[in-house]
Amino acid sequence: MKHIIHINPREVLLKLKAYIELLSLLFFLNCTGQISTDESITSTFESIDENPLAISYSNNKKVNNIGGHLQGIQLISGEASNYAILSGSSDSYAYYMVVKLGVENDVISVNRLMDKPFKHAGGIQVFENYLAVGIEDNDKKDRSKVCIYDISDPENPSVKPIAIIEREGKHKRSTAGCVGITNYKNKVLVVVGDWDTKNIDFYSCNLDGIQNNNFELIYSINTEKISKADWIDNNWHSYQNINLNELPRGKPRSIRIISVVLQIFSHRSFLGLQRIS
Repeated sequence: MKHIIHINPREVLLKLKAYIELLSLLFFLNCTGQISTDESITSTFESIDENPLAISYSNNKKVNNIGGHLQGIQLISGEASNYAILSGSSDSYAYYMVVKLGVENDVISVNRLMDKPFKHAGGIQVFENYLAVGIEDNDKKDRSKVCIYDISDPENPSVKPIAIIEREGKHKRSTAGCVGITNYKNKVLVVVGDWDTKNIDFYSCNLDGIQNNNFELIYSINTEKISKADWIDNNWHSYQNINLNELPRGKPRSIRIISVVLQIFSHRSFLGLQRIS
């Protein structure tokens, strides 16, 4: 881990005026674009201010805010406008919201994804025109669906996934609390964290095969068994968001960077950076 960041928790009020902690958005803004070296992404990460900014937004759309919370935040930069994508859960359905950012920040859509038992949409990532969301049964904790949506038009967002990775099996092991997505060696790479991100699973398919749902499980990491010899913090936390960032080609062993954000209603939040070869 590169930093441990302490944040005072805030209650999110969806029906009136709300505040988004922009810690994750700031990180995504700082880490987008061309990053030339391992050192440059590390220095960018370390330059993040420990005091998060907040923006307010208004919502007059109907949304169930009982038995759930906001989970992930991603930023989309458009030609004319910028948007924030927020995933959320409730006691009856999973959803994502689109906030149009500007002089006034307004929720322009609340997009209902799946109904109970798949009522928990976890941590998300946007890569190019793709939005990756893990939607899980957070009661039985034995199944989930990792869905990829076309988010190319944030003003008219889709609720029909173009690909679904089905996960089912052992209690807590088959959940999908957080999901990341990127391009790696001309393939789509999806990473999925299970309950409390104890395990991380990597799925891959060809870029032209994403709509054919040709994802294959290629690797898994048990975070309790991996060596932490070179870590500055030996603790692996219950991460709720995972994002992938690839260094340019030609770097040794195709070094990968994982940025991890924890956003929970607790007394502390953590932001960590890991490298995968």
